Amino acid sequence: MAIAIPILDVIQKLVGLGKDSGLIKTPEDEMKMRAQLMGYFAQEDNFLAQQAAAINATMQAEAKSEHWLQWSWRPLVGLTFTLVILNNYVLMPYLSQYAHPIDVPAGVWNAMLVVLGAAAATRGWEKVT
Repeated sequence: MAIAIPILDVIQKLVGLGKDSGLIKTPEDEMKMRAQLMGYFAQEDNFLAQQAAAINATMQAEAKSEHWLQWSWRPLVGLTFTLVILNNYVLMPYLSQYAHPIDVPAGVWNAMLVVLGAAAATRGWEKVT
């Protein structure tokens, strides 16, 4: 929330909500606008906290599973993404004679993102219901 006041000033300048715009005629109008925007930021903070709690609950439920694949698939996918990125963009420039780029077709990346998104969405929906 501490960043909200500077953001409000930037929004006011970008959108043209200054005194010449006619939208803010009095200091009370400006205070009302700031209060509304602060309310918006508070709602956003609340939503993000709820979202983090849902993700945390999902991860805790997966961690309690006795089947190794259920609690390890997400870390394995993340590790795979990380290794490909490290190989292609960190090691390759320095070790191009020894390392070879891992070519992953765009369709495979998109399919993996869809699977991860669907799994996260269905898991979250299970928690809600």
